Amino acid sequence: MKFTNLSKKHYLQYKNLIDSNITEEYFNYFIENVLNKNHNIIVIEDNYNNLLGTGTILIEKKLTNDGCNMGHIENILIDEKFRGNGYGELLVNYLLEIFKENKCY
Repeated sequence: MKFTNLSKKHYLQYKNLIDSNITEEYFNYFIENVLNKNHNIIVIEDNYNNLLGTGTILIEKKLTNDGCNMGHIENILIDEKFRGNGYGELLVNYLLEIFKENKCY
């Protein structure tokens, strides 16, 4: 099992996971132009590169609290076939580690 950033290779599996009609063209545009260090989609894959689930992170720079970073977790999705195995918890814990590295509250 591994964690990685969403990439173009995930198009079909991601499209099926979110049950969407999103085009590959828009998906690739989103990967190239929207996602970045402060807005990213992290995927959890098994050893055969099957996408088990995803989670979105947003790191917001604040003016309050001495300009700190605030971390947001959104859209935790685990494929129905893999639910009940603790992958959601593993994914959230991984996202929380990213926030710690970025000194988020």
